[in-house]
Amino acid sequence: MQKSNSKIGDSPRLSCRNGVWNGGVIVIEQEKTGLRSYYWSYFELHANQRLTTFNFYIVMCTLIGGGYVTVLKEDNLLPLGVVLGFVLILLSFVFWKLETRNKQLIKNAEAALKKLDAELEPNMATSEPSVLRLFEYDEHFVGLKRENKSVWFWRNHWSYSRCFNTIFVLFGILGVLAAVYAAACLSG
Repeated sequence: MQKSNSKIGDSPRLSCRNGVWNGGVIVIEQEKTGLRSYYWSYFELHANQRLTTFNFYIVMCTLIGGGYVTVLKEDNLLPLGVVLGFVLILLSFVFWKLETRNKQLIKNAEAALKKLDAELEPNMATSEPSVLRLFEYDEHFVGLKRENKSVWFWRNHWSYSRCFNTIFVLFGILGVLAAVYAAACLSG
């Protein structure tokens, strides 16, 4: 009788009988579950980071806007109004770059989860993906919405990126207008 050197927590050894691996399917499924958990956590982290970053941007813009209104009330502080306008432009640019990076990190996680979904449930010969393949399912229906464009922009599909980018552009333009107005008040 041989003494076993295995310790508590060691993974069980696989054995092969008549060409069939004992426990191999279980190990592969456990690895896929672990990968899915890892990729989902990665997705969740960056999706939350994206929203938190955007919320922080809105708070910063609000504070700068409040400071700008206060500066306009005092003639001796008008040079600070020009600076605040340029800070708003810079802030919009930096947060737009952060948004594009967060978006890419989220897309990376989506691609990994799509691959795992495809292995979980192979694609059937249907015109639309299974509801169990969440990312492909969403991508399919968003694509259909994008094809049906309306002349009314608010009826069209708007992604998070499009909404965020619109806000970044608007605040950037407000920064330009704020700087120009404060400079005009200084010279006139």
